[in-house]
Amino acid sequence: PVIDCLRVMVARLGDERSPLSPDENHLHHRLARHWRWPICLVIYLTLVAGPGLVGALWPQLTLRMIVLASATYLALLWATRLPRTARGREPARLV
Repeated sequence: PVIDCLRVMVARLGDERSPLSPDENHLHHRLARHWRWPICLVIYLTLVAGPGLVGALWPQLTLRMIVLASATYLALLWATRLPRTARGREPARLV
């Protein structure tokens, strides 16, 4: 979440907007545009809590989990780079 927040703030500054202005560019919003909410929740919680849980249980795997989580985060950003509607499907709605 911290890296995602920093990424969004830098992007806003690049657009000459306030870094605290609201938008829907955070990862959880991007996931919600592409998949239904239960799937988004599982993906997001796995990405956020998974590495910490594995690191707490098996400290020797902490660095590997950080690398895996970073790679997964970048892959999800790439996968959600286009609006779902551009691919001919309706965006997911949060209920």
